[in-house]
Amino acid sequence: MAVAGGQKVNLIPEEGFFGVRAQIASYYYAAVSEKLLSNKPIVRRCQAVFLPSFSPESAVYLLWDDEKLQNVPVIVSVEMERSLWSELHQLIEDAAPDKTAYAVGPEAQLHVLPKLQLKAKRSESPIEVETAKVLDQLWRQIISQARFPEKAEFGLDGENVHFASPAKGGYRTAQAWSPDNGTPAYELIAIARTLQKYPQLREGERKGASKSLAKMAKRLLAKVENTK
Repeated sequence: MAVAGGQKVNLIPEEGFFGVRAQIASYYYAAVSEKLLSNKPIVRRCQAVFLPSFSPESAVYLLWDDEKLQNVPVIVSVEMERSLWSELHQLIEDAAPDKTAYAVGPEAQLHVLPKLQLKAKRSESPIEVETAKVLDQLWRQIISQARFPEKAEFGLDGENVHFASPAKGGYRTAQAWSPDNGTPAYELIAIARTLQKYPQLREGERKGASKSLAKMAKRLLAKVENTK
């Protein structure tokens, strides 16, 4: 699947495919949103949706209503059992009269979506409030610094990561396409990937992992705050 990439330092602003779930221009994104994102009436914080070119889609986010003092922040990690895009593409190809020339746009996607029978694996675990706070702060800060690139790039082999953070009236969103090592976007993806593995850890391992995540987030937060 061809996706836009671009600037290697900042995230890139986007329309918000994975903010409010209903606002989707592509039925593929709608299906990903439905399978991976929670529809609970709790704000999703620190959200990252991973769309690799050929591997299963996945997501991680923090469910936490910090206005309720007794509410415990919970990390949710979700992964498709198989690549939704590959399955969708195969269904479109199977339905096409001409297997050598067919479109995979919204109309074709809508036609085959009812046939899509894929499940997602979900795991979740509570995380320390102090870690949740610094992660939430990092997501808000780095998304607020998203900038459009001077020159857009496109790729077929890589990974697009869509980030979202709550804002008044909805979500602020931004994306990154396989950013260069050492950039804030690269480091944010590394933190999101570490966060994604958190619910699979043994209970005795989580406290140390939570502290490590907080340190990573504080270090990157200091880095991006110095580049405003």
